[in-house]
Amino acid sequence: MKDRISRFLKEEGISPAKFADILNVQRSSISHYLSGRNNPSLDFIQKILSKFKYINPEWLLLGKGDMYRQGFSDILRTHATEISLDAPQISPPLEFNFQHSDTVSTEIIEPEKAKNEDKSDYVSDKQKNIEKIVVFYSDQTFKEYFPGK
Repeated sequence: MKDRISRFLKEEGISPAKFADILNVQRSSISHYLSGRNNPSLDFIQKILSKFKYINPEWLLLGKGDMYRQGFSDILRTHATEISLDAPQISPPLEFNFQHSDTVSTEIIEPEKAKNEDKSDYVSDKQKNIEKIVVFYSDQTFKEYFPGK
C-alpha cells in the first residue's frame, strides 16, 4: 500500500508534509507509512478516501483497477488545467541596493545605573521568606538555589 500512496502523491504533486496537513495527521506518521515502518490504519485510509473522493478504494486497498474512480480522471485533467491557468504569476525577485560605509560610530553607550530604591515595598507580606529558587535551562536541566541556607 505504501507504493500506491507514494504513486498517488507523485501523481497529484503533493508533498508528504502537505498530505499530512490535508488529512490532519502528524507528518511523522506519513513518513512511517511511506518508509514501510508502519502500516496505514483504518482511520488513516478512511481519511484519505473522505478527503480525496475520486480515489478508487479498491485500487488503494488492493491495487486492483485504476487509481481514479470511473469518470473522475477526465474531470481531474480539466481542473488541473484550470488551476494552472488561475495560479498567480510569480513576480521577479526584489533588488536590494546595499551601500557599504567605512564610517563607524564612536559614540559610547553607557549602561543605565540601577536605582537604589527600597524593594521591600514590593513584598506584600513581610513575614514571608523565599525558600527556594529553581532555574530551568534550555538543555532540559535545572538548578535549585536555597537563599536562606
